[in-house]
Amino acid sequence: GALRRFNEILPMGGRVVLFVPSGPALYGEVDRQLGHHRRYTSDGLKQIVESAGFRVIEQSSMNAVGMLAWYVKARVTKSERLSAWDARLFDLMVPFLRIEDRFSLPAGLSLIVVGEKVKSLDSRSVKNDAASDDGHLDANVSKVRRRNRERVVR
Repeated sequence: GALRRFNEILPMGGRVVLFVPSGPALYGEVDRQLGHHRRYTSDGLKQIVESAGFRVIEQSSMNAVGMLAWYVKARVTKSERLSAWDARLFDLMVPFLRIEDRFSLPAGLSLIVVGEKVKSLDSRSVKNDAASDDGHLDANVSKVRRRNRERVVR
């Protein structure tokens, strides 16, 4: 997958920065519409990064403020998309996100991970590994390209 590709092109000691959705219990139709195939746990993402030949040198959560709103949107109302009102509400939350940045919170809507390449992988060694899940990355890239073409055509 993407991490295996990064491992192939980065020199030893090279770094990768990942920004991924967090909190599997928050996963819903909005995530599917955004092209997300899953939401990660902190430990699960660390395991995937390490299995791809990287050492996690920094990992943090962000946007804990938005977790309740996302849960209501995705799981309670089972909404299928984000509205203009949702975007305005997020804009109103930005000052709170700045305050949140001052604290290290254990959970949030997103995870940020910085990994450093510590070993090269033999391409055969990751075939059955979570880090080699090409289908999700390739399908997501194709879906985003298709949506962008559809928007231009409309």
